[in-house]
Amino acid sequence: MNGRSHMLIMRQHPCYKPTKLWSAANLHCYGEYREWMKANHCGQTMIPHYTAAVRWVFCLIDKPYWQIDLDVDIAAVQTYIDQHFESGLTRQSYRNGLKRFVIFLRLKCHLDRPKPEVHWDTYIGSLAKSIGQDVQTFITHLQTRWPTDKCHERTLDNTAALTRPLRHIAAQGQLRTWRDLTPQRWWHYTEMRLTEGIATRTLNVELHLLHSCLRFLMDLDRPVCERFMRVAPFKPTHTLPKDAPIDHMRQVLQAAQTQALRQPINQGRLGRLDLAWMLLMLHCGLRTGEVRRLRLGDIDWQRRFVRLEQSKGLKDRVVPMSDAVIQALQAYLAVRGPSDIMPAELFVFQHKPLSRNFCRHRLMFYKRKVGVYITPHQFRHTCATLLLNAGAPVTTVKLILGHVHIDTTLGYARVYDGTLAADYHRAMLSIERMLNLTPHAQVIEAPLTPAHIVALLDSLKTTGTLNVQQLDTLATARAAVVGLEKPA
Repeated sequence: MNGRSHMLIMRQHPCYKPTKLWSAANLHCYGEYREWMKANHCGQTMIPHYTAAVRWVFCLIDKPYWQIDLDVDIAAVQTYIDQHFESGLTRQSYRNGLKRFVIFLRLKCHLDRPKPEVHWDTYIGSLAKSIGQDVQTFITHLQTRWPTDKCHERTLDNTAALTRPLRHIAAQGQLRTWRDLTPQRWWHYTEMRLTEGIATRTLNVELHLLHSCLRFLMDLDRPVCERFMRVAPFKPTHTLPKDAPIDHMRQVLQAAQTQALRQPINQGRLGRLDLAWMLLMLHCGLRTGEVRRLRLGDIDWQRRFVRLEQSKGLKDRVVPMSDAVIQALQAYLAVRGPSDIMPAELFVFQHKPLSRNFCRHRLMFYKRKVGVYITPHQFRHTCATLLLNAGAPVTTVKLILGHVHIDTTLGYARVYDGTLAADYHRAMLSIERMLNLTPHAQVIEAPLTPAHIVALLDSLKTTGTLNVQQLDTLATARAAVVGLEKPA
């Protein structure tokens, strides 16, 4: 159905009101909504459907746009549409248009986004009523400790982890009260989970939440199985961070760049978005949550810094941006849309901030294109590894990544043995020269390895006689040599 067909149908309804009878404010708002959709590269075939839905709003709701109740009034319009249109496709297109108009009005009127709901029945519906109520009370208690912008996400994560073992035990008909949560039933649950390949770290998180919940209930004088409080967690296994192979990273970035160059521009917009957030994670070490929360005001273009506020552990930090990051961000901002009617977040998809699974879903898209998959967090791991292997001091990498403890950063230094080998050979060159064990020309008789060459380049840096340009050239050469030797 095109725009003319929509108008013919609308004029047949008794509630139809021509635009000349609208208030000037509503007419201007309607025009801005059309421009907003065009700026966000909405498909030309869908704009008539979405604008027709807004016409129904201004025909049925006799209010200025800023007084429209986004819950009650919009629901009334949707009910009218459902009652007067038989076509399911027409009703759905109008419904989508109303949803977009609500988003637009929230931005135009500077209204807070509604707090997302928690569907408690998904988590506690299969539990005994008293246990389900206690779980909800405990999670509500935890919410007071979490930052507002992370509260919903942490509520879902913690509720899922806390209730997963409870739901399993309840499915066996063995959980009527908290006294039924015994060590034996926990061990039966963990045995089943380990058989499925679940990591012990995940089970330890669930056990920690159960202990915290039980302590909370004990403070309220609720009866629990106290023997369960003595169940010990699994011994932690120390695993090295897993970075992505350079050739895999290159393939994914090239695919995103190809996507960004597609024409018309609305087809390349998503590719520009992907390339910008990928390079922010790879060059600046951002986490996916930091990418999603980043705001336009956090970018300092003049000083070429990005400011990350209330990151993991509520630690703020400032990270420099490379030329590639700045170029990717500017290319994305050129197609992002007007900032005055867009969310405050830097990265926006379908008029809304990125969802928590957006990056993972986009990388699955590129997997189908190039055949390799990289997890979102591997961009950050690879950033740390590349910086360390290119000679960046561990303390510098620690500040860039926002690690609280230096040991966390040192874990990346062990990912690639080339760094360790280079440090060793550099030290041994100095020792052999100092002890005069062999003539200098005979120090390296075997064929040079990349680690040997890195050691020699590093020894040049310590002479103190190189200028800035020579140091830059040396750093470029060192990075190239490091790239010759990949971890096994």
